[in-house]
Amino acid sequence: MYGAIYSTIQMMEEDMQKNFNLSETDIEVLRQIKQDIPEVNSEVDAVRFLIRRYGKDRKEEVKLNHILDEVSRIRKTLMMDEQNTEIVLDVLNTLLFREKVQEVVLKDEIENPVISKSRENIRNKIAHNKQKKDFRSNLAG
Repeated sequence: MYGAIYSTIQMMEEDMQKNFNLSETDIEVLRQIKQDIPEVNSEVDAVRFLIRRYGKDRKEEVKLNHILDEVSRIRKTLMMDEQNTEIVLDVLNTLLFREKVQEVVLKDEIENPVISKSRENIRNKIAHNKQKKDFRSNLAG
């Protein structure tokens, strides 16, 4: 298991004492941490450092997983948007050819009421989704 060489670390904190049997290799790692990290002055400090570091790493991992989930969701949304844009362009292209439209009416010059209504609908959906997200965030934390 650990071989023939064992070392014992005693940790005393808030009236609690724990004894750990560690191999010489484990002790050497703790000594290396003590040597490399200025605020670590003993093997016990090295163990405490590792425990705190593990806690921080876990929190960062949870945050990173949340970010990766959000990126994945955004990527899927963008992919669907691209597909929908292609469909709309195909439909418009078909209608333009069918109706033999030869001129362009720029939306910046004159916007059709259908487009205006669609924009308003999108703004309302975005506001509604933001309210839902804010509500969930407030519940979570």
